[in-house]
Amino acid sequence: SDGSDDAEVERAMKGVLNKLTIERFDVLFQQLTCCGLRSAEHVESLMIEVFDKATMQHHFIGMYASLCARLHLWFVEESP
Repeated sequence: SDGSDDAEVERAMKGVLNKLTIERFDVLFQQLTCCGLRSAEHVESLMIEVFDKATMQHHFIGMYASLCARLHLWFVEESP
C-alpha cells in the first residue's frame, strides 16, 4: 500500500486514541473505524498503540479491553 496513505491512517488512528475516553467512546470508536484501517500493518500498528496505552493508563484498562472486543466484532463484520 501507499506509504503516505499508511502514514495518514496511522496519524488519524493515533489522534483518535489520544482523545479516547469512556464518555466519548462510541463517537471515537466510529471515527477509528472510518480512518482507513484496511491492512494487516494498520491492525498491527493499532494493537501496539492500544497495548502501550493500556499498560500505561491502568485506570482505563477496561475501556481498552472493550475497544479490542468492539474492534474484533467490527473486523469480523467488515471482512469479505
